[in-house]
Amino acid sequence: MVVESKLDTPSITSDGVLANGATDHAKPKSSQASASITPARSSTSTSTAAASASASAPAQKTVPPFVVDDLETQFAKVEELGQKLRTQLYNVHKLQDEFEASFAKQQKNLKVLKTEYKGAVDTKTSTVLVNDPGKTNQQEPKSVQLTKYKEQLRDFETLMPTNGGFFVRAYLGPHNVRFYRKKERMLFKQDYELFKQNLSPVIIVFCLVALYFHDNRWIHMLFQLFLAYYYVNLSLRENILRKNGSNIKGWWIAHHYISMAAAVVLLTWPSSESYSLFANDLHLFGLYMGVVQIFQTRYQLSRLYTLRSLGKASEMDVSNSDSTIHWSIGISVLLPIIIMGQVFQCYIAVSLFKIYAMYPKEYQVLLCGLLFLSMFLGNSSTTVITLLEKKHILGSQPKKTN
Repeated sequence: MVVESKLDTPSITSDGVLANGATDHAKPKSSQASASITPARSSTSTSTAAASASASAPAQKTVPPFVVDDLETQFAKVEELGQKLRTQLYNVHKLQDEFEASFAKQQKNLKVLKTEYKGAVDTKTSTVLVNDPGKTNQQEPKSVQLTKYKEQLRDFETLMPTNGGFFVRAYLGPHNVRFYRKKERMLFKQDYELFKQNLSPVIIVFCLVALYFHDNRWIHMLFQLFLAYYYVNLSLRENILRKNGSNIKGWWIAHHYISMAAAVVLLTWPSSESYSLFANDLHLFGLYMGVVQIFQTRYQLSRLYTLRSLGKASEMDVSNSDSTIHWSIGISVLLPIIIMGQVFQCYIAVSLFKIYAMYPKEYQVLLCGLLFLSMFLGNSSTTVITLLEKKHILGSQPKKTN
């Protein structure tokens, strides 16, 4: 009995081991089953969430057919116009090249004729027949005929490209600065007027700051550098405007050249006793002229708009042209202020010559004195000549009788 129990114990033990093993293997199966159920539930929840999101999201917009048709029609029109423009531009450029070659050849021929018949041109003794059916056997001096050809060429000169002269060419290179489209000319002129209007208050602020910081040479140099930039810009723009039909007189461009040179000389003036004696006068003059320029520009612009509406001013005339000066209440108030500014300019020139007598080794004093004196002489003479011309024009007009 004991032996049998001993024999049975291993079997029970082995069964128990087998049973335990079975239970151990059964546990992973149950876990795998539960794991397989979990993804199914998660996928179900994901699809439910996606369905709810798609239900809550707005419906996707579609482009209406008529919008697509309009776009296609507009694009077809743009494409057609673009092809026409390319063709026309090609023809225009070809015609421009032919015209330039013919114009240059005609200019060369006129120069040769003028050199060859110089005596005839000067004495007006040589004559040529005039090819006019209504005036047979009529003779005309050769010099007169050459002058007519020259005047006719001058009328067509606006169609030729130009580089703007030496000053513009030095900054921009030998490129054409003539605007053939009216829109481009007007935009450039308006930008020139806005440039002057926007920077005049900056000059006033600079002068006030320089007067407050009297001993700060760096602030003064920054102001002088700004003046050099300002006058270089004005000179470039005005040269280009003249080549595009503006009536800016040569003196105003020369005045800006002189002002630009004065700004450069002031930049090289060291911080010394002579500069301290001159700095306050310089900045007071800049402050005064900045205020005058604001009022003068506003008056001239208002006059320019009036004259343009009456047909008495060209579309390319600018606010500093002499055609905007007319006798009125505004000019009667503004003219004495302008003359006072010119007297102030003369006073600065005399002061600089006195300072140069005390400091003869500083060439900047002498150069600035000469530059300010030349600006005073040019401004005052131009003002007097313009006023005399306007007075003569007004005097020649017939007076109204009641």
